[in-house]
Amino acid sequence: MVNTFMDDQTELMPDMEKIQTAVYQKAKEQGRITRKEVEQGFGFGSTKAFKVLKSLCEDGLLIQQKSGNRTVYVPSPDRALICG
Repeated sequence: MVNTFMDDQTELMPDMEKIQTAVYQKAKEQGRITRKEVEQGFGFGSTKAFKVLKSLCEDGLLIQQKSGNRTVYVPSPDRALICG
């Protein structure tokens, strides 16, 4: 598995939590993230990448924004103060 998003901070967390943390941090750094970027960054298929993004949306950390056939996920401004 290729994992270009993970770092030392996530070593002690359970796997899914590590992945969600890394995806959220990447979205914060870039201002947005796409499913394709999650697929390529972690070596995931589209289904697993979508599940990670969906979970972050359900937790209120990301907001899904659609424009035509393009979907991006942006950090929730309401959670920015809570999550750092």
